[in-house]
Amino acid sequence: MEVNEATKECRYYQVQKGKKKPVKGVELSESIYYWWFEYLKLSDKYQRLCGLDVQLTSCDESEYELWLKQYGRELFDDFGDIYQYENGEGFWRWWNERGQWIFGIKPIHSLDEFSSVEDVLEHRELIESGAVKLVALPTSLSQATLQRRLAKLVSKLELSGTQEQRAPYHPHNVKVDVESLRTAFQAYKLRQEGKSNVYIGAYFSLCIEQQREFVRDGRQKGETFDFEAYRNFVTKRELVISGDEQADKKKLELEAQAIEDGHIVFYMDGDRRTAKKNYLNVKASRMVAKAEENIRGVEEKRFPVGTPKRLVVGKSNEKKS
Repeated sequence: MEVNEATKECRYYQVQKGKKKPVKGVELSESIYYWWFEYLKLSDKYQRLCGLDVQLTSCDESEYELWLKQYGRELFDDFGDIYQYENGEGFWRWWNERGQWIFGIKPIHSLDEFSSVEDVLEHRELIESGAVKLVALPTSLSQATLQRRLAKLVSKLELSGTQEQRAPYHPHNVKVDVESLRTAFQAYKLRQEGKSNVYIGAYFSLCIEQQREFVRDGRQKGETFDFEAYRNFVTKRELVISGDEQADKKKLELEAQAIEDGHIVFYMDGDRRTAKKNYLNVKASRMVAKAEENIRGVEEKRFPVGTPKRLVVGKSNEKKS
């Protein structure tokens, strides 16, 4: 990866046969493979496997040993020690060293560009065995002529009947979108930091002022106002006409100053606040559960996976207010 210091734009390259080749595609944070890499980093089993000093919370020692035999050693052979690669630049280094091979297919099978003489010589055994066929395309002919001749050749081609080559690791559920993986990942990280469900739900749904209102201890008076209550207050005041324009204006100015100074505070009533907190609790639980399901999936070579169908929402530890 190279960064243009003037424009701050990033360009990505793959190293093939000692040469840098520009690659096309989405930004790293929009790539399903980037999140595959990041979710595997969250696995306490894989952390243990890579030599990190961690306490296993997802399983006991016997379950860890079983996972090691079924998936762990193979994952390590393919992914390696991913914890030595940090941030997007680190991922790109890992991708060039390992990722492109475990998530891609052999260049000779890709059919997205013409092969060079070096490519042909490199895959000589495949060609001689008949697994790969070569065809010469004269550039002096028209596209229509070439298409007709190719179609005729393909119709005569005897196929081996074996399955098409697939990458060792390929997306498990193509319906899962990257944005939901990103938010679930962030929610899980917040949970690791000890944040409550209400805090996590508010973090993704509300502005900072509103976040404070729902996270505060319900036994204390709100420090921020509820926008709906404030709007009702202002609407009523503007409808009151005493007949003295100067007096009305002065009164509104004093009230506005009192609100700004915190002497007049509008806060949400208990029932609405409790209902909103319950909603935030459920929202956060779903995001964290989705992250946990994807961590389990990536430990078993399945990624991405959706939100668990049977989600039991845990009760919030916070007291109702």
